[in-house]
Amino acid sequence: MSPSTPMQARVFDLLSTVIDPELGINIVDLGLVLDVQCNDGEVSVTIGMTSLTCPVGPQMRDEIAYRLETQPWVRRAHVSLDRDFRWTPDRLSESARAALGAPKPAETQPHQTTGSATGHAELAKGRLPFLLFGALSLLAGLLGGLLRIGWSIEVVPAGWVTLHGPLMVCGFLGVVITLERAVGLEKAWGYAAPALAGAGVAAMLIPPLHGFAPILLAGAALAMITIYVSVLFRGRSLPTFIELLGALCWLVGIGVWLSGAPVYQAVPWWALFLVLTIAGERLELNSFLTPTPFRRASFLFLTTVSLAGAALGAIEGPLGARVLGVAFVGLSLWLLAFDVARTRLSGDALARFIAVCLLSGYAWLAVSGSLLLAHGMQAAGLLYDATWHALFVGFVFGMIFAHAPIVFPAVLRVPVPM
Repeated sequence: MSPSTPMQARVFDLLSTVIDPELGINIVDLGLVLDVQCNDGEVSVTIGMTSLTCPVGPQMRDEIAYRLETQPWVRRAHVSLDRDFRWTPDRLSESARAALGAPKPAETQPHQTTGSATGHAELAKGRLPFLLFGALSLLAGLLGGLLRIGWSIEVVPAGWVTLHGPLMVCGFLGVVITLERAVGLEKAWGYAAPALAGAGVAAMLIPPLHGFAPILLAGAALAMITIYVSVLFRGRSLPTFIELLGALCWLVGIGVWLSGAPVYQAVPWWALFLVLTIAGERLELNSFLTPTPFRRASFLFLTTVSLAGAALGAIEGPLGARVLGVAFVGLSLWLLAFDVARTRLSGDALARFIAVCLLSGYAWLAVSGSLLLAHGMQAAGLLYDATWHALFVGFVFGMIFAHAPIVFPAVLRVPVPM
């Protein structure tokens, strides 16, 4: 939409200073401003986001409200997030299209700080306990990993060695991802997912409660599945469906662990949980580039192959691992070729930092897939460690470093200078 009054023009000028942190482009040019109403000093703004589970949406809404309320020409401001909004490529401005290198769609009807320290401080404080459990799981998982490579740390329980994988994937990453989804959903019941994941962490850290950990973590996975299903009921979305498949893989992996099978048999499913969650998020942002039918079809094909590889691995381990490896290499090449990150290397400091982290992570995914393809499934040893740490550390932590400047301000409402 375009401003029709001088007051609306002032509001649009202000909204043009609100930058999407990953793309480095303002929300007006991205087509995320749906409506602006001005009446006698009262301003009402409606914005939309490409994903209903993205925690940046609520944070951006509150930042806009704060900026408006601090303007002397605004008597009262109301900013809402339209959860029925469906973004389409024709909403991009010509300048944003040029910056992203996006094709024109068919005709259709210096110092940067991410986040704001204002508003909803009490809500942000309420999220700290979840992050505390995530941090504890990360610390315990890292210490368990040091024991695995031969370090002698007397104060670290020996049981953390065997729980290294569950602590890092189900504990740390499980808490962080479920909390992101709960923040984006903005429903109280959504916090059941990070609460159950945090309880699972506590059970893993307290020896008498170890047996309850998989059950609690399965509850967290089910709660996250419910979040995705509730979003899909509001409107079909392929990226959200891909993330739902990832959550189902997390649940399957926990089921394998709960059955008493060795942890390494659950690892391919947990890897898919993270790969599909991240890939779904990237597919969502790919909409800004007006994706072609080939891109979507090839993405769906690679997703199907990855699921087939994990399932086949339960019957024929070596063959399933190689099929999974092919899928990982294919997904990494897809992301390197088509992801929006490649267009942001010439963006501002934050967008460039995010792009470098993402692209390096995609390369590590290819390394992991290549090792699976060459050597198949390993139960232990150096090849096992190299294969899965290329994915969990190289790929996944690349994504974490990329999104930390976005997610932490959105979850905790604290500014992160860049």
